[in-house]
Amino acid sequence: MKAFAIFLIVLCLLALGGSVYLLTASNLGASSVRCDVFWLDHDIELRNHLLSQLESGTFTGICFQPEDDLLSSSEKYQVCLWTVRVDNHTMLPARAVEFQVVPFNQFDILQFDLDSVLSDTPVEHIIPAGTSAEIRIGMIVLARDQQTALGRTDNRNATITWYLDGFPFPGSNGKNGKLVLTP
Repeated sequence: MKAFAIFLIVLCLLALGGSVYLLTASNLGASSVRCDVFWLDHDIELRNHLLSQLESGTFTGICFQPEDDLLSSSEKYQVCLWTVRVDNHTMLPARAVEFQVVPFNQFDILQFDLDSVLSDTPVEHIIPAGTSAEIRIGMIVLARDQQTALGRTDNRNATITWYLDGFPFPGSNGKNGKLVLTP
């Protein structure tokens, strides 16, 4: 009986150690693939989806500053659309992968997930264990003229977070979740 109790204690310690290792070694790799920059009035479909969601209150992105005439005068806004490749090297599925781009004050207006905007419903990105996926992140940027437009498309910092049963893992990419988005 004593030997069986010792065996169970060792088994529990091994299971606990394995669980701790699994959670601490869980890491995603992310890299910026490309950035497409275009004027908002050149993509009527995206503009209409954004306008519809903002008017109905169903927009799921981040609004950095209120713009009353955001989409009525879309010729002064640019869209920066980053494509990010996320590699899941863990044994766990990465659920609800999120990106938070660090905004430029007075220039960035909205951040959104392109798939969520175009489908009119929030999309939960799930990356199965051992696979990769590309996620598209959009940013509406105020560009009063061509000169300021060119200056707002430089490198951006972003933070990646993914969840496992509601528990966040910001330590992705081996850099505390930090990623540089390049134009």
